[in-house]
Amino acid sequence: MEVSPGWRGTISKATFAGQAAALEACTKDQPRWRDSWQQPYVVEVDGAGAVKRCEFPYVDHLPPPELACVCGVLRGRGFGAGPPGRRASFALEVKHRLPSARGTVTTVGARASDPSAVLSDGQLDDEALGACLSTVRGAFEDPELPVRFSVGADGQVLSHAASWPSAFPPAARRCLDDVLARGRFDCPLTGASTVDLRLQVFVKR
Repeated sequence: MEVSPGWRGTISKATFAGQAAALEACTKDQPRWRDSWQQPYVVEVDGAGAVKRCEFPYVDHLPPPELACVCGVLRGRGFGAGPPGRRASFALEVKHRLPSARGTVTTVGARASDPSAVLSDGQLDDEALGACLSTVRGAFEDPELPVRFSVGADGQVLSHAASWPSAFPPAARRCLDDVLARGRFDCPLTGASTVDLRLQVFVKR
């Protein structure tokens, strides 16, 4: 977070507690955005603290689909009185609660035949992968589950291959495979790429 002189207080998770439901509505059911670089918001407020400008600062990256909606929520809340023209830059990431999730799945060690396909992170929906673990009984931990993807020119997954352990029930495997098939990588400059990565899986008791 960065703020200009004259800004009173700090911007934190608590700042947006009253807007949690509205922010969640902005991001729910949105398509997974391929540009997964950190996406801060920049706001400028007037003397009363009302948001007059809300921008995405990276001219070489497309803004996330929810930008207009989130900016609308920010304009509705206000940031307190102070000197006009104050500016603040902050990251705003909405985490959707998944009550059925009993574990987590994270991705590590991505390597690609065309390195431009894995320039950024977040190609897979880790929250959705974690929700797939609801049918896995008992504790489970495996840091080395390899997956290979075939990626097209637009970064979308054309096909993938994963070897699931016997501890995974069929329903969990189908769910995980569906999330993997919906992955989105950076557009490979050569028009196609093979991507190898590992899944770290943890299921609590």
